[in-house]
Amino acid sequence: MRIASAAIILLIISWSTLNAQEMSSLAQGRTDIVRTSATPDTTPPPDFVEVEKEPAIVVKKEPAYPEIALRAGIEGKVWVKIWVDTDGRARQAIVLKSDNEIFNQPALEAAKQFVFTPAIKAGKPVSVWVSVPFKFTVWKESDEMRRYAEELQKTITSPAVIIVKGPKNLKKLITYPLRAVQKRIQGTVFASAGLSDSCVVSDVKITQSLGPECDRAVMVALASYDFSTEKDLSDLCENGRVPVVVQFILPSKK
Repeated sequence: MRIASAAIILLIISWSTLNAQEMSSLAQGRTDIVRTSATPDTTPPPDFVEVEKEPAIVVKKEPAYPEIALRAGIEGKVWVKIWVDTDGRARQAIVLKSDNEIFNQPALEAAKQFVFTPAIKAGKPVSVWVSVPFKFTVWKESDEMRRYAEELQKTITSPAVIIVKGPKNLKKLITYPLRAVQKRIQGTVFASAGLSDSCVVSDVKITQSLGPECDRAVMVALASYDFSTEKDLSDLCENGRVPVVVQFILPSKK
């Protein structure tokens, strides 16, 4: 059984206070929350259970990208089998298939924090197994990006900073370093920011450097950026971080 793309609703709710069904009700604006005192499942369900309604993701946790894989540019995909109990909680997670073992543990840790609406059979919640894929992708400079930079060089009259990936308003916080301009340094900086639950930047990492001047300009901007202003923050996040790609482009020499 596979889970298709589902809307992700980020809720800060205590596990001990509300169960998955109650969180789903809150997300739909309902106030007629009915509590359940059912005893949690203790036995895993069969591999296949025919149900009337499949589980849907309510809370999704992106896996952390292993530092060594990120720096080495290693990518991959992990398929995880999750036991979803009658409260919609992830009781157990097992790797079904993996492109690279380095991603297995981060995928499992993320899967165990998922919350679902429970599967329904004969009008009652039942526990089932679901399969969820986790994709680990590193952004790399493409030929298209290089061609765009070359074309832009011909038209601009002053140093330009382009946000290829990440919050577009980040551009307001980045100034092309004067020392980089004097040295004719141009190219692309790849970085990522980790965020706390309150959308505060917890750390900033440079995954592809352009030199200390441009790297610092991006890091300072990311560290001070207010991510709480982003309406679609979940769309910016990948594997638990916000990836950012910034191009520094100088005008062509006359």
